[in-house]
Amino acid sequence: WLKACAQPNPQILVLCFLVCLLRTSSAMASSAVAVAAGRPVLARLAVWLLLTVGGAGATADTKDLAEQVARAMGAEGAAYREAVAAALPSAEEQLAPILATVPRNANKTFDPPAVRYALHHHFARRYGWQLLGLAPGGGAWNSSSVAEVAAFQRLPEAAHAALEGELAQGGLTERGAATLAVTLEYLLRSEAMERLKVTYAKFALAESAQLPEAQARLVLELYMTSLLLSLSPLTVAGLPQQKLMELHRDMPETYPAWPGIKNFAHGRLEAQHLPGAPFSFEQLAAAVGAIGQGFGQWQRENVCTGLKKSLSELEDQGTGRVLLSDFYKAGLNGRWEFQESEEYLRSLGALDETSPAAPRVIIANWVDGRSNCIGSSGVHDICCVSECESLLASLETSLAAPAATPAAVEAAVSALTSPTVAAGRDLGPVLRQRLQAIAGAHGGVVPIYGRLFAQW
Repeated sequence: WLKACAQPNPQILVLCFLVCLLRTSSAMASSAVAVAAGRPVLARLAVWLLLTVGGAGATADTKDLAEQVARAMGAEGAAYREAVAAALPSAEEQLAPILATVPRNANKTFDPPAVRYALHHHFARRYGWQLLGLAPGGGAWNSSSVAEVAAFQRLPEAAHAALEGELAQGGLTERGAATLAVTLEYLLRSEAMERLKVTYAKFALAESAQLPEAQARLVLELYMTSLLLSLSPLTVAGLPQQKLMELHRDMPETYPAWPGIKNFAHGRLEAQHLPGAPFSFEQLAAAVGAIGQGFGQWQRENVCTGLKKSLSELEDQGTGRVLLSDFYKAGLNGRWEFQESEEYLRSLGALDETSPAAPRVIIANWVDGRSNCIGSSGVHDICCVSECESLLASLETSLAAPAATPAAVEAAVSALTSPTVAAGRDLGPVLRQRLQAIAGAHGGVVPIYGRLFAQW
């Protein structure tokens, strides 16, 4: 180690300095982790450096993101490795079209803003998930680091440090981005299991118990109650049983869509067992997983389609926008959903202020906004699976590049079929002019993953 410290490597020199400060023993990796609780900033930096500058003898395996995280997770690492191995090929395939439309850096890898963009669209497209810290929330894609995504805080300290270290190495490959996607889904799944276990414990139910159908349905409804009311598992654990039952009883008033939500949840449960048989914890866990993956599509079909129809009736001259004044007028006339402030609409990316005297609400962006999401775990919201995502996916496949000329974009968009417009659409002079304006600011091409194209 002393020989290594003598090398002119800035990272190693900083690590040597940190080791002195931390007063670690010769078993530096374990010592650095052990003191993490007492000196978190220095310890996390030391762990990161230990994981990323492991010396000239480091193997390829030590530089694999999934393996680094698995090792740092300790006893849970085996389950994580298994989940990654099972899901990684599919995640790579699903992310490939998105990554084809984001720029690479000089190392031919993807910088954190590009990865953040790809992951956001991946989860929004498949499940309607909006992950806290991943969705831009009206800001730029480089406004925060991927490592700051709230779900990653569920990782052990050393595993989170390994993740941060990998992200600081100059970009991720396609496999690295897919590993992040699988890791996030694994963490969200573990949060859902924690919520289900807390619900079991609230009624002193053993996980080995076989539940009759009525009781299994009640457990699942209580799970959905806590999810829809954004109650964390810790909060649920601290609630008196009677209070949780009261919240469940009041759900029809809290959420007018509650009867449909119950039917959706019951359907996912019944798909997991044989008629007449009791329900195991594993079957309820499978139902919970299916709910997380399918609830966004249910919302699209049963909630967001109606909201879109209501706003479309107020549309301003076929622009896909509603005058802000008409939006608020509808709110005053009984549509309680149409009451967000200008500041909030702006944060959603749903306010078009191209004409300051006549601001407009962008229908698609408002419908897909967080205010219309039903269900939140504290680290992610479950929202409608956006119609726009399927259209964007078709564009990604057609263009397969980070940028394209206005003519190429127009041709690809004109060929799209949406629920409201058949293929062969005419963009019209206004949309063509806006597309040319975007290209004019970017060297004659339109960045596909840029904010301006998303608004267009």
